[in-house]
Amino acid sequence: MHRLRSDLLYTLAFGILSGALSAFLFVRPMYDVTYLPELVLQLSGSRGVFALVGGISEIMNMYMRFAPSILFEIYAGTVMYRSFCTASVYVFTRNPNRAKWYRREACRVLLLSALFTTVSLLVAVLLSAVRHEVIPNVPGAILLLYHFILYSIWTFTVTILINVLSIRLGSYNATLAAAVLQAVCIALLGLVRLSDQPVFAVLTRVSPISHLVLGWFRSAIPAVEEAIPPVTREGFWGFSFPTSLLVVSVYCLAVVLSGRQLVLHHDILSGNAELDGG
Repeated sequence: MHRLRSDLLYTLAFGILSGALSAFLFVRPMYDVTYLPELVLQLSGSRGVFALVGGISEIMNMYMRFAPSILFEIYAGTVMYRSFCTASVYVFTRNPNRAKWYRREACRVLLLSALFTTVSLLVAVLLSAVRHEVIPNVPGAILLLYHFILYSIWTFTVTILINVLSIRLGSYNATLAAAVLQAVCIALLGLVRLSDQPVFAVLTRVSPISHLVLGWFRSAIPAVEEAIPPVTREGFWGFSFPTSLLVVSVYCLAVVLSGRQLVLHHDILSGNAELDGG
C-alpha cells in the first residue's frame, strides 16, 4: 500500500509538471481566446492553427513536449523491475504464478500511465483557461479523448519497455535505450517534409510518435474534420484515429507480450543485470 501511495504521488507530481510546462510553453492562442480543438492540437505539436511540418524548431519543441513524459517513464520504469532486484527475490517465493504477478504489475503501470496523462491534460487545460479564455466544444472534447487514449497507450508502452529491458540490460542501459528510441521516433517526424517519396512516407507512418500528432489526422466526423486545419504537405495523406489506435496498440501489445515471456522464463538468481555490470 505504501508503495502504491508513493507511486501515485510521484505520478501526480510528474503530471502537474507536464501540464504546467505544456500550458506555458506550447499553448499560444492567436487571439485572446482559444477554442478547445486548437489547444489540444497545440499540445500534440501544432503551432497556432498550423500542423507540424517537420522543421528543426518544431522537432526541438517536440523533444521538449516529451521531456516530462520521459521523466515519468524513467520513474515508472522501476515499478515492475524492483521485484527483480536481489533484495526482492522473496517476491517470487510468495508469488509462484509469475503470469498473474505480471498482469497485476502491468495493470499498475497502466493505471499510473493513464493517471499521468489525465493530470497532464487537466492541468494544461485549466492553466490555459486561467491565462486566457478557452472555449470548449464537442470537436475539442473528441480530440481531447483521442489525445488521452493515444498518449496513455504510448506512455504505458515505453514504461513497460523500460521495465522489461531493465531485466536484461540493467536500469541505466534500459532507460538510455528507451530515451534514444523516442528521440529517433521524434526525429522521424521531420521526414514528413519528404513524404512525397515512398520510402520516407512509409517511415513516417510506421513511427509510433507520428500517430500522436493530431494535426496530421483526418476524421470521418464532419465537426472534427472541420476543426483540424488541412495538411498541405504534398504527398502526405494524413492519419485517422482508428488507424493510429491500431498502430500504437500493436506496438504496445508486442512489448507487453515480450515482457510476459521474459518474466516467465528469466532466472532472477543468475541473471541480475545490475550485478552483472548492466
